[in-house]
Amino acid sequence: DIKPANIMVRREDLHVTLMDFGLAWLPAATILTKAGTVVGTPRFLSPEAIRGKDQEAKGDVFALALSAHELLTGGRWAKAESLEALFKEIVSGPVPSLAPKRPDAPRWLDEVQSAALAKDVAQRCTAAQYRDALAGRSTGPLRPAPAAETRPARRTTGTARALSRVTGKLPPLPPRSAGAA
Repeated sequence: DIKPANIMVRREDLHVTLMDFGLAWLPAATILTKAGTVVGTPRFLSPEAIRGKDQEAKGDVFALALSAHELLTGGRWAKAESLEALFKEIVSGPVPSLAPKRPDAPRWLDEVQSAALAKDVAQRCTAAQYRDALAGRSTGPLRPAPAAETRPARRTTGTARALSRVTGKLPPLPPRSAGAA
């Protein structure tokens, strides 16, 4: 279950560990299908998982790209008010763009995110392609998004910094002007 809450960072050396204790206690935010084959946080499920199709590693690429989106924008990628609306948005809604919340994000980053968030699994990039596309543009770590209202700034900053390090040290974004909202 790849999501920002499962990405842990050791402060001393920024070592990243992906953890998942969800199966130990199955919170209300986690769903289990009738067949018992799909477990995950609904907001990070891939379109193929929602459709009940066979899972593959590209579903994790989808979840990682959504996690990166949330870490870089400081908020949830979807604002759906029901599980049905969320699933419809995942399966047939537009791919979320960084531009509305991070106009300072480079255009190439949105293009890489779009490749990782392709609705058709056959069109989605692999984990190695995602990593290499990000690393190929690398000039330094990407600054994290400003802290979201519901997350402490310290955690969001550390996790986003670590995620950018793991995915290939994304280029820094220019500082926002004093008058920017």
